[in-house]
Amino acid sequence: MTHPKTEALLKKINYIEADVEIQKQILFSIPSDQQSEMEKTISLIAAGKKEIELLRQELKEIDPVEYDRI
Repeated sequence: MTHPKTEALLKKINYIEADVEIQKQILFSIPSDQQSEMEKTISLIAAGKKEIELLRQELKEIDPVEYDRI
């Protein structure tokens, strides 16, 4: 049985990954003349990826077996 903290981390990782994918789609839909809007979206994507990496490191510490699965 998976530890509740592990489950919470996995759910948060999945949620942020989905949000990053949505932001990527938004980025592709922004007209090229809207540079500042593109930069904001890229910043959101980068922040999401950084948070995912931090959550994965936390997962690695508390549940190495589950970490190896992802």
